[in-house]
Amino acid sequence: MKYVEKKGVKMSVFSLGTVQLGTSYGMVGKTEKPSEEYAHEILTAAMENGVNMLDTANNYGDSERVIGSWLKTYKGEKPIIVTKIGRFDHSSKEALRADIRKQAQACLDTLGVGCVDIMMAHYYQDYIEDPDVVREEFARLK
Repeated sequence: MKYVEKKGVKMSVFSLGTVQLGTSYGMVGKTEKPSEEYAHEILTAAMENGVNMLDTANNYGDSERVIGSWLKTYKGEKPIIVTKIGRFDHSSKEALRADIRKQAQACLDTLGVGCVDIMMAHYYQDYIEDPDVVREEFARLK
């Protein structure tokens, strides 16, 4: 496996996209998702084969919950977790700020972690509607 090192963090050049672990999507057909036990096996196999980055999002069904349950049992090195949040409430600047904070905290709670390595806005439209507020709130979260 090839890796890239940035700021002392060694990241695999491949990440495991986990949408299929939380919703019916692609991997096992369009009508079913893998069992939680099988999802745990997939996550473990990825880590054991050098893929140390997991890509998820709060709108990937229960992908974050599945990863969180796996993290409770996995004994190896912890993965780098990349998650995305959005659609945001743009009804006011304060609503936007509150929604970003609420979604971010919900991700942490669902994953069962105190922080994630990377958190992004899932939809570019959410960013361009009010980039200053989105940047400020993400900076606060950091």
